[in-house]
Amino acid sequence: MGSVAFAPVRVTAERPTAVGLEVVVGGAVVRVVRGFDDDLLRRVVATLGQASC
Repeated sequence: MGSVAFAPVRVTAERPTAVGLEVVVGGAVVRVVRGFDDDLLRRVVATLGQASC
């Protein structure tokens, strides 16, 4: 596995979405539902992070 980096997280007072979790990377929003594949999410976020550089 490559290096691990932490991304800033912004908590808003907005009402939670029905999907459960939204991950914002650059201009992309990834909506995550219960039972998601954590390895796939990790790869998607890493790919989006590389594309936004």
